[in-house]
Amino acid sequence: MKKFIFIVFLALLSGLLFLYSYVFIHKVSYGDIPILTYHGIDKRDNEYYLDPDKFEEMIAELKDNDFTFLTAQDLYRIYNKEMDLPKKPVMVTLDDGYRDNYTNAFRILKKYDAKATIFLIGAFVDSSDQFLTWEMVEEMANSGLVDFESHTYNSHDLRLDGPHKGKTTFSTPSPGESSDDYYKRIYEDLVWNNNLIYSHTSVFPVAIAYPGGMTGEDGIVSQVVPDSGLKLGFLGAKKNASSIFDLHPYSIKRFNIKESTDPKHFVKLITPKDK
Repeated sequence: MKKFIFIVFLALLSGLLFLYSYVFIHKVSYGDIPILTYHGIDKRDNEYYLDPDKFEEMIAELKDNDFTFLTAQDLYRIYNKEMDLPKKPVMVTLDDGYRDNYTNAFRILKKYDAKATIFLIGAFVDSSDQFLTWEMVEEMANSGLVDFESHTYNSHDLRLDGPHKGKTTFSTPSPGESSDDYYKRIYEDLVWNNNLIYSHTSVFPVAIAYPGGMTGEDGIVSQVVPDSGLKLGFLGAKKNASSIFDLHPYSIKRFNIKESTDPKHFVKLITPKDK
């Protein structure tokens, strides 16, 4: 009898936890922009990779439920009141610029006529067979389905030692680097990447996904990003959505999509309440 009561208690507790997460944690309202974060789309035993079949399942589920796929450029237009807010918006973002974004993700996007944003590390393009080529970037950009934004030119690496160990070279100064030199290094990195992306896509970037989701603590990043011409900044996966009606343009939140994420359940959680 005690065992039965315990099982019933666990079932009730699980139900209450699910209800709490549905109503208070993930459930979005009209005006919220759910932004999905991916990296590699391939069959690999790595937390930053997602099986292409799972990616397609999510895109199909979003399409079947009448979501409107936005890019970072679209989001900026909505924020700037140059474009109307769709009833059920969603953004699909991919960080780094892995080659499987072309070989796997792009064919799925074309199949469902879905748009996505890829945050490029400019120095990695054409660097190896792991990353995109500029020819691939140009083809995807010309399709009208893929928007290319900044993930820095070459400031994504993590520091391996010193006082900023585990932080990115973007979010922290190098040993002995003055604040002015740090600002200059990051500014030149961002401007170079912006111009590089523009030269291959004919669209000037408006957004950055901060490497590692890190923005630093000395205020330099918050100064240099807008100075470089970028209008939006995307954080790491915070498991909730930012509202267009109260948008902090350089602190936009995203959801991290994992292999364990159930597309049907997730789409229900990000379906907005009525206006």
